[in-house]
Amino acid sequence: MPVAVFTPLPPPIATGPATLVLTSSASGAITVDGDPRGRTPLTLSLAAGTHSLVLSSDDGRTIQQQVTLAAGERVEHVLRFPGFGGLSVTSTVWVNVSVDEGPARATPVRFDRLTVGRHVLRAFREGYEEQRIEVEIREGEVARHNLELKQR
Repeated sequence: MPVAVFTPLPPPIATGPATLVLTSSASGAITVDGDPRGRTPLTLSLAAGTHSLVLSSDDGRTIQQQVTLAAGERVEHVLRFPGFGGLSVTSTVWVNVSVDEGPARATPVRFDRLTVGRHVLRAFREGYEEQRIEVEIREGEVARHNLELKQR
């Protein structure tokens, strides 16, 4: 008796547009490939391929990212603005301090709106040994450092 052999069919090839569901840590205006498309949260139907996304917040921050979509695919994408924190610096004698080689300011000083992550604090004054300290900035917090520079 003959035995029937069945060969599975390949999965169907997806065609048509992809669906991109965008959310963000702060609402903002979305442009896709240079064209304004609305505000987050937003669901878009886009052609398959790589697209350039720009999220602009009401306070002027922007995020630029690329996303690659396959035909028929649904992708949920979260755009996150980097968080901010602060740094307060005091010292036993006044010193100049800078963050990430930015402009120097005299202590006591507070640096607001530093992005979350690691930064380099540089402290210097004529006649004293320079110090470089790595500081960790956490979202919504103010890191505090009291410096004691040594005289040369």
